Amino acid sequence: MKITESDRLYIRELSQEDLLQLTEILSDPEVMKHSVGGVHDKLATARFIDWCMSCYSTRGFGPWALDDKESGELVGFCGISPEVIDSFEEINLGRL
Repeated sequence: MKITESDRLYIRELSQEDLLQLTEILSDPEVMKHSVGGVHDKLATARFIDWCMSCYSTRGFGPWALDDKESGELVGFCGISPEVIDSFEEINLGRL
């Protein structure tokens, strides 16, 4: 589902159809060097997508896919999501 768009990007919900492209991004050590979760393999990426989809259905928000308008390729994600910090749930703003 497309959420919105910018001049260069479509912003939409992530789905399991993104698994291969997102795994390619999240498995790159250089891309993930500052990530709290570290490098993701295919299984970890599938779990991340499932979690995002759960966030959409239970909270109405979550990390959104970013597709390049020209190429149609998934180039990353951004958005807000719940995160537990010191036993308290906080809302995190992030991008990749």
